[in-house]
Amino acid sequence: RQLSTALEHCRKAVKENATLAPAWHLLGVIQAASGEHGQAVASFKTALRCGGHKNPDLLVFLAASSLDLDQLAEADDYVQRALKLQPQHVFALNNLGNLRVRQGRPAEAISAYEHTLALSPQHGNALKALTQLLLQAERREEAQALAQRALALFPDELALWQLLALARGGD
Repeated sequence: RQLSTALEHCRKAVKENATLAPAWHLLGVIQAASGEHGQAVASFKTALRCGGHKNPDLLVFLAASSLDLDQLAEADDYVQRALKLQPQHVFALNNLGNLRVRQGRPAEAISAYEHTLALSPQHGNALKALTQLLLQAERREEAQALAQRALALFPDELALWQLLALARGGD
């Protein structure tokens, strides 16, 4: 209900002023949250054309939605642009890790997740993704320590318990 109300307000705002970048940005966020990634990408691109091209958060959202649509080259471009504007952007770095995993570049993904965690030690997605990559790289001790660290923060996360079991040598 709240998303649909917010969606109505954003659509009204962009109808009244089609060059309002923040409204297009918010419209894209709502569309992405609703699983409408194609529409979200279109809204984010409109926000870019309306002056949002120097907004790293907008570029990060655009990268994430492009990744959800399996548009890897576009996602790479947007995440690189976000990092150029703000090199320590935690969500851009995490998206870079997600992208590198999808591109089959695990060493670069590990580096991106490690950078994310250096800036934001409690970043749940980075903790889980890095643990998975360390397991795949047969770095069990590191994976086990990271899974334990993650479980201290997110004790109800079943996937983390499964990763810990794998790191300890379980199948």
